[in-house]
Amino acid sequence: MPASRWVEIIDQHRQTYQLGPWGIIPREHYRLIAQQCGESELAEIRLRLSELKTQSREVPEWDEDAQDEIWRAMEMFVIVLKFHGQDDPTVD
Repeated sequence: MPASRWVEIIDQHRQTYQLGPWGIIPREHYRLIAQQCGESELAEIRLRLSELKTQSREVPEWDEDAQDEIWRAMEMFVIVLKFHGQDDPTVD
């Protein structure tokens, strides 16, 4: 299965800024990423955000590394959506 456009955007960003495959994307880069997203990427982000919200409830409290990774991903997704004038779909 080919990589999604969202994954391609993130991979290209990591290459351009030499972040490596596991490097943390700085918050100040989120807007740069958001500028490259169209409606199909936003739809994927909304889906991934929903999945991450579910995963965050299942992570044990002692697994702070996993909690941090999920939180960072959710934060980036929310910022990208807000850049495009969309609300956070995970807010209950």
